[in-house]
Amino acid sequence: MKICDFGFARHIEKKKVNDLSEYVTARWYRAPEILLSYKKYDIAVDMWSSGIILAELLKRSPIIRGTSTDDQMRGILQLVGSPEPSSISNVDFRNLISNFPAYPGRKFSVVFPSASPKCLDLLKKLLTIDPEKRITAEEALKHPFF
Repeated sequence: MKICDFGFARHIEKKKVNDLSEYVTARWYRAPEILLSYKKYDIAVDMWSSGIILAELLKRSPIIRGTSTDDQMRGILQLVGSPEPSSISNVDFRNLISNFPAYPGRKFSVVFPSASPKCLDLLKKLLTIDPEKRITAEEALKHPFF
């Protein structure tokens, strides 16, 4: 699978933090770290987008239709739940997340009733708020779902 935004796509070396813009035109597919204007991001943003695409394939419709950056972030937290502050590795990122109300999240088995348990497990790992804990492409390809 290749993900791009037809004109704004750039090559990012694996695990290298680049001086990139936080502006992404396809708001619905933005990773939390981009929505929060966190300056350190890498290829984990593509894993987030892959998770959103998988969720949309399962649901057969857009999963989070944010009308603004804050609205999109609230939608993400309402879907996946607010992480425990202590579970966020980076202090700066933890502070950005703490600006939003806490949400319990929704049960993926209810939101995606036709998905297998293995698929739901992969989806949860793709849609992990903390980019440092999000599943990598290499790990995803080894996931039992595949």
